[in-house]
Amino acid sequence: SSFWNILTTGNIFLVLVVTLIVCIYFKFYKHSKRFMELAEKLPGPKCYPVIGSAHLFGTNPEAILQNVCEISLQYPDIAAHWIGPLLYVSVQKPRNVEAILGHNNLLTKSIANDLMKCLMGEGLVTSSGEKWKKHRKLIQPSFHYQILERYVGNFISK
Repeated sequence: SSFWNILTTGNIFLVLVVTLIVCIYFKFYKHSKRFMELAEKLPGPKCYPVIGSAHLFGTNPEAILQNVCEISLQYPDIAAHWIGPLLYVSVQKPRNVEAILGHNNLLTKSIANDLMKCLMGEGLVTSSGEKWKKHRKLIQPSFHYQILERYVGNFISK
């Protein structure tokens, strides 16, 4: 008699867990359908289920940096990288970088920023929130057109 009670309780629990997983999946799918449609239009390396394109990056900081450089040569404008369920988009063209770094609504960086901090240290690219805003205001005058104009000859010669 107790065996049947355990079996029934186990089945009920299993049905509840499966139902919960299905509900979460459809809720995620509903909210992310548009996001996924747009993400599929972005160029980038081949992705696999669960790991995305994580297999391309390597396991140590030197390998990661080397592989990122190689991928950026293959996709010189914009590239989508899936690391597990997370989408990361790399941009290289100055106008795209400017649009992202100059946007006031994008002050908080993602969790992957912690990895970049380990590789690059904390600075204008890796800081976020008010600290980023403060650093940006300090450095912005250095990039004024008239100041940069003095260095055009050096940029061209190198």
